[in-house]
Formats: sequence, C-alpha cells, structure tokens
Amino acid sequence: MRPSKVSRAEILMRYIHIVLRRANAVILAIGLLLLGGCAEKPVLELFDVEEALAAAADVEADIYAPEEFDLAVMNLESGQIAIEDEEAQAAWSRNYDLAIDYLFLAYEQAIQAKAIAMANKEELFEQAQASLPIAERGMDAAFEAVERLRTRPVSIRDLQALDDELVAAFVNLNRGRAALEDGSYQDAATILQQVRETAAAAELRARQIAELLGPPF
Repeated sequence: MRPSKVSRAEILMRYIHIVLRRANAVILAIGLLLLGGCAEKPVLELFDVEEALAAAADVEADIYAPEEFDLAVMNLESGQIAIEDEEAQAAWSRNYDLAIDYLFLAYEQAIQAKAIAMANKEELFEQAQASLPIAERGMDAAFEAVERLRTRPVSIRDLQALDDELVAAFVNLNRGRAALEDGSYQDAATILQQVRETAAAAELRARQIAELLGPPF
C-alpha cells in the first residue's frame, strides 16, 4: 500500500509546530533560570537597611550596642560590594541573592542594635542617677575625714596627697553631673563610679592615718 502523499502545506505546518515547541522549551528554560535567582537590583532592601541604621544611630547604638551596630554596618558594606560585583556582570547573568542575604542580616542587626541600645541606655541612666547621690555622700564623708586630720600632727605630704585626690574627685563629680544632664549616661555612670571609689579610698586612708596617730589629746 502506497503512503498517502503529504502536501507542502502540511509539511510547512509540521515544521512550524516543531520550531514553536523548541522555542517554548527555550523560553521555559530561561524562565526557570531567572526564577532560580533575583536579577533585580535590591534598591528597596538597601534603602530599608540604611534607614534602620540611621534610626539605630539616632539612639547612639554605636555607643550603647556597638557589637550589633558594627555587625549591621559590616553586612551592609558586604551587601554593597556584592551589588557592585553583580553590576559588573552581564545583565542577563546577574543574581543579587547574595547581596540580599547580606542586606537582610544588616537590617535585622540594625533593628536589634536599636532595641539593645535603648535598653542599655535606660539601664545606664538609672545606674548613673542612683550613683550620683552616693558619690556626693562619699565625697562629703571623705572631706570631713580629711578636715579632722588637719587638727592633728599630720605630715604636709600626707595631707597634700589626700587633698590632691579629693580635688580630682570633685572635678570628676562635676563632670559626672554634666554627663548625666547631657544624656551621656555611659560616661556619667563610669565617672561617678570612679568618684565613689576615690572618695571611699581617701576616707579610708584618712581614717588609717588618724588611727596611727592615736586618740587626740
């Protein structure tokens, strides 16, 4: 039995069908390739990170949460480098997934840095505020102990050393007050703690000298 004769029109239709099927396969492969990664520059993500870091800086996270803040900055910089690397590639081969990963980490760390900074700042404010009256009372007690020594036969050298310590502590006491008023709570807490320690040491030294001298006549 002879095969039926195929017309040119049928051959042409079959050829077109094969070409379309191959084109669809190529389009599908390209689509899957694009879906496998992000080819769009993460402009919004970059803006979000910069905004979150600015908010963290506003509450002095670089001071009150330095570790988290520095990590956020580091990951932002890594994200920016990853973006630049992709920009140097051909447009069809760009993949910003790595950059987005860095930016996501940077955003989370910036949010965390802000929260930790606010908590630490509040804690240090309360600590400095509570430390101020203690430092003031300690200074008063130290001054009184040194003044009592002045009525005794104490060497000028010992008195001068105590006076120098108390003068330095008094200067720091005023610095601590100013830092507390200015909102520099970490500095205030540190300075006032130093004042308390210096005042306590000066008072103790004055009492020890008095004991060595024996009871007053």
